[in-house]
Amino acid sequence: MWTPRIQALLMRLPARRFEVLLGNVFVGWEFDEIAVTPMSGDGGVDFVGRVGLGRRPLEPSAVTGASLFGGRSAYVFGQAKRYSMAHPVEVNAIDALLGAAVGFLRGGGTPVKNRMIRKLTEWGWNASSPLMSAFATSGWFRSSIPGYAHQQGFTIFDGEQLAQRVVRLTPSLRTWTEAQRAVTHLSSEPQDHVTLLE
Repeated sequence: MWTPRIQALLMRLPARRFEVLLGNVFVGWEFDEIAVTPMSGDGGVDFVGRVGLGRRPLEPSAVTGASLFGGRSAYVFGQAKRYSMAHPVEVNAIDALLGAAVGFLRGGGTPVKNRMIRKLTEWGWNASSPLMSAFATSGWFRSSIPGYAHQQGFTIFDGEQLAQRVVRLTPSLRTWTEAQRAVTHLSSEPQDHVTLLE
């Protein structure tokens, strides 16, 4: 019952608050650590994160679990789009993140990319570590995207999935006011293990 209403709230958040909420929700569910990049100069990468061995696998995904990585953590870089239901994520957005990955893997080169790489390195990342892509939206993906994302090794999260995570992180949710408070709380300040790279 709460999922579509919370998804509607996510679509109305300012872009920065949506990214903060994303970090808080991901750390509460998939990631051990996440860093949200500045609003500009990020080269198309809105967040980087670390998934440790004790975590659930990212879902839906081509990733089947931590054993895939031979006992190591996996590292993620991704894009976040606060879109409405009238603006689905298209294939070109996925391609843009793939393009951003090329520059990212070549070692940064801009102050923001260098900060992202320093944060990943602080978490234990090196050139031989697994590095995956993720794309999250408050809206939805075109029907061709899930298969394409799987083929390209992407993990995707739509607005319904994000709203469901807000509900799971707020077990006492009973009223519309509590739903609004939960979204406000999760989008206001980074929680433990969430860093803002300003």
